[in-house]
Amino acid sequence: MEFVVAYKTHATIFSMICNTPLVAVSYHPKTLEFMESVGLSEYAIRDIDASYENIWSLIDKVKCNRNSICELEEKGVERNREIIDSYILEIKKCFC
Repeated sequence: MEFVVAYKTHATIFSMICNTPLVAVSYHPKTLEFMESVGLSEYAIRDIDASYENIWSLIDKVKCNRNSICELEEKGVERNREIIDSYILEIKKCFC
């Protein structure tokens, strides 16, 4: 896909895992926080602010910045994988 408009945090995460640029529409702060954590907060919007004009403006921005968004997504996914791997190793140590 060229891009995704994601409304749930899980949709945001899965889009990033698939390295698909996205506009994240947030009904809960965790989506905004997640987008911020990977450097993509400028492509997120609160659902209360998600007018037709605002969404299309973000979509145009995503289309113009596709490559840099994909790079940030890739780095963010890798960073989160490392955090999860570290967490799993710590849990394994507790049981071994």
